[in-house]
Amino acid sequence: MGVTRYLKILIIGYFVFHPFNLWADKWQSIQSQHFVVHFTELDKKVAERTIQIAEDAYRTITAEFEITPEKPTSIFVFPSRKEINNAGLQDWAVGQASVTRQASGCDNIILIQSPRSNLRITLEKIIRHELTHIVLGAVFKKGYLPRWLNEGLAMYEAKEWEFANNIKVGETYLTKKLFPLSCITYTFPNDEAQAQLAYAQSFDVLLFMMNKYGKDKIIRLIKELASGTELDLAFKKSLGVNLSELEIAWQKSLKKRFNWVCVITNSYLIWIMFPVLCLVVYIIKRHQVIKKLKRWEEEEGEDW
Repeated sequence: MGVTRYLKILIIGYFVFHPFNLWADKWQSIQSQHFVVHFTELDKKVAERTIQIAEDAYRTITAEFEITPEKPTSIFVFPSRKEINNAGLQDWAVGQASVTRQASGCDNIILIQSPRSNLRITLEKIIRHELTHIVLGAVFKKGYLPRWLNEGLAMYEAKEWEFANNIKVGETYLTKKLFPLSCITYTFPNDEAQAQLAYAQSFDVLLFMMNKYGKDKIIRLIKELASGTELDLAFKKSLGVNLSELEIAWQKSLKKRFNWVCVITNSYLIWIMFPVLCLVVYIIKRHQVIKKLKRWEEEEGEDW
């Protein structure tokens, strides 16, 4: 989900050289004020939903950050896991955003896997997540937005909080396996499990910042970083603490939040409660998938 020049090269190569391009007439496009969505016939309904969700998200996200991309954003809806992998995404990723700077402005590209081919994908969440990267990328011409902050903001805008994230952060905190923020400032791990921890941790830090300092100060931080202000100085000017002090404050909040887990662990009840928690999470996830499957079946009966 990072922003890379390499991604644009992969996309161009995909559409020029990939065998799928031999029947390129199967690809179609629809356009709105701020987006061009490219899709195959199978995803016509998905594309229509995509462009509507994207325009709705564009209004709220650009207003919130007070940032407007210079060019429309191209969204490619890939029909299958195989096709999106061929476009260069990691095996576990379902979307990616790219902002490539040109003399005439920024070329904005979003790749997503069709939710038709993966019922675990929530279209609104993935579009809001990737569009947040596009909007933030539009203002960073010389500064740098830390990867963990970039992903935390994208998850916040996409409302990607899950109980499982809390469990993951709590478990890794208690086992002292959390990433130092310096380790996820420029890149995330390639391994899926480690990457998911980095995402969960990024979101947790962002929520801590929102609660402690407020959204206005975080937006000021973004503007400071975008202007080229050095990392520690930008944090100090915006939040009143440098990055190291922020990390210490966040770690202290984790100690308060997960202190009860230590008590449970000492009494050995964790071996009873943990499977129960896992079962609850499984039931919730299964219920969500069943609801989504029913919705897709209803839509297919109407239009597909």
